[in-house]
Amino acid sequence: MRKFLIYLTLIFTSIQIANAAQDYVIGNLTKMTSITEGLLIKLEPENLPDVCKNKTAYGWMLIPQARKTIIAVTLSQWYQEKKAVVVYVDRDYSTNPNFCTVQQVEPQ
Repeated sequence: MRKFLIYLTLIFTSIQIANAAQDYVIGNLTKMTSITEGLLIKLEPENLPDVCKNKTAYGWMLIPQARKTIIAVTLSQWYQEKKAVVVYVDRDYSTNPNFCTVQQVEPQ
């Protein structure tokens, strides 16, 4: 029974690790612009989380206007020329069908 529980723990841990890697990416901010919905950011070419591939317009990811703290952190990173970040995105696309929606920006 103990071996079975250890086996299940290992399987569920590996599934969680595999799923976590799909919704974030490590890279450098290369472009930034604003639209009415919020702030758009772009990393290096083809550097997108797996859940964003074949979905987001030209590699842009949206930080919605309502997420003001994330926008503030991102803008401060940009203006300090500290462009290395980890970007986490929402898995749910119902909020915006055109862009991956940024959930968190972690400065490096």
